[in-house]
Amino acid sequence: MKILSGKYKGKEIKSPIGRNVRPTLARIRESIFNILIHRFHLVFNELIILDLFAGSGSFGLESISRGSDHTIFVDNNVSSIKCINVNLARLGVVDNFTVIESDAVEFGINKNLLGQVNLAFLDPPYSTNLIADSLLYMCQNGYLQRDALVVIELARGQPFDIVEGFSWEHEVSHGKTSVLFLRYASN
Repeated sequence: MKILSGKYKGKEIKSPIGRNVRPTLARIRESIFNILIHRFHLVFNELIILDLFAGSGSFGLESISRGSDHTIFVDNNVSSIKCINVNLARLGVVDNFTVIESDAVEFGINKNLLGQVNLAFLDPPYSTNLIADSLLYMCQNGYLQRDALVVIELARGQPFDIVEGFSWEHEVSHGKTSVLFLRYASN
C-alpha cells in the first residue's frame, strides 16, 4: 500500500496483519480524496482530521501527506496502533498528530482540539453497528466542528440510518464497498 499524493507520494505504508483488518483499496482511497478535493473543495492544510477505526492509518497518513493541520488516529487494536506508529516513523512524521489506543466510543482528545475536527473518516469492521454509535459519541462529546464532513466506508447494501445532526451529502460505490459523505449540521 502506498501514499497516493502530496509530500509522501509513493511512499510505502504497512498494514497490520490479521483477519480483523481490511485495508481500503488504493482506488477507493483515491476516489474518496478526489471527491473531497473536487466536490467539497477541501484544503487539507486547514483541516483537523480524525481517522477512526484507523487500522493502518491510511486515511490519516494520506491527509498528513496532503498537509493536514493535525491528524488524530484512533483504533482499539494494539497491532494497528503499532502499525500506525511504524508508518509515521517510516514517513518521518514527527508532529501534528495524535495516536490513541481506544474504542471508537470511548476515546478522548486534547481539549484544544474539541470542536475542531473538520473531517472524520470512519471505516469500522463491516456488519457491525459501530457507525451510529460512533457518530453519536462524536456529537455528544463535541468533537466535530459545525459543517464537518464525515466519510464512512461500509459494505455495499449495509443498512444505515443517518443519525440526527447529520445530513447526507454524497454516496459512491466501488464493488462491494459503499462510501457515504455526511455533513455535521448540529450546534
